[in-house]
Amino acid sequence: MRSALRVLLLAGFPALVASAAAARSFTVPARAGAIAGAQGQASAGDTLLLSPGIHPGPIRIRVPLTLRGAPGAILDGGGEGSVLTLETTAVVEDVEIRGSGRRVITVDSGVRVLSAPNVQLRRLRLDDVLYGVSVERSDSLVIESCRLRGRVQPREERGDGNGLHLWYCHDATLRNNDLSRFLDGIYLSFVDRAHVEGNRLSDHGRYGLHTMYCQSTRLVDNDFTRNVAGIAIMFSNGLLVERNRMIHNRGPRTYGLLLRDCSGGTFDGNHLVDNTVAIFMDNSNRNHVTANRLEDNGWANQGLDSLRAQSLALRGQPDAAMRSLQRAVARGWRSASTAQAYPYLAVLWEREDFKAPYLP
Repeated sequence: MRSALRVLLLAGFPALVASAAAARSFTVPARAGAIAGAQGQASAGDTLLLSPGIHPGPIRIRVPLTLRGAPGAILDGGGEGSVLTLETTAVVEDVEIRGSGRRVITVDSGVRVLSAPNVQLRRLRLDDVLYGVSVERSDSLVIESCRLRGRVQPREERGDGNGLHLWYCHDATLRNNDLSRFLDGIYLSFVDRAHVEGNRLSDHGRYGLHTMYCQSTRLVDNDFTRNVAGIAIMFSNGLLVERNRMIHNRGPRTYGLLLRDCSGGTFDGNHLVDNTVAIFMDNSNRNHVTANRLEDNGWANQGLDSLRAQSLALRGQPDAAMRSLQRAVARGWRSASTAQAYPYLAVLWEREDFKAPYLP
């Protein structure tokens, strides 16, 4: 090429900017069909630069490329389906996305990622969406510095749609995002080795962060405020939870940190302040809980006494185990009758002081 940069105008399509580099850049005007037209001209590694204005959705990306918005660029789904669907590796940056559909069964989202590894989403602003970003079977995802707002009223557990919703993914990084007004701010299911750092999760209908069947999750330096539970982790092992702040998660059954069937984790340096219950643990063993600050909570350690009871029972100290169990029940843990489902407490089941005060 004689010049480092040459602009070619293609009839009916955006301007194509060709440079000495192999990758090209298409400037896309804000009109219906323009993104599809540019994508039809693009090759892997090219960039679509969205001009200011409203770009009507829904949009599907099937070519590995970068989609970048100029200031004022908006993708608007018009209330139908998912606004932007990625079916291949892609980078999406600096775009406002709004107006998804309302159907849970079709997972209507601001951004939907389907079997697409190495997707990167940065500096996106999502408003008026059912799900913010939903991801299925897509490894090595990066979502960072995004702002997401859903449609759920704070602590309204009958709401629908999660902020960042990941299913069957590995090695995801979720960093420095700001989410509010979803059912769960972040929901991870069968997601291993996720790294969740520096996020702000507040005013959700249920949980700030909710994991199911996730292994080796790292939760570092996140803020969880004004949710039913700050962090709810279930059936997940090998956790690292450190330097998080769980503050003012209050209501009839709200928790700063809820663990159910979680073992082998490390919980260090977290702040749990002004929650109805600071920490609730159910059938969760071999966890290291150290150097955490528990302040002004309704109950600081509901569940810790139950764990102590199980440990003492296993060590052949039934009297001490029974005293710990009674403290747990008095602090609102489940009744001793339901504790018959806990095999580690089997040594207590036939005791009169186990049966008499609690069984009908």
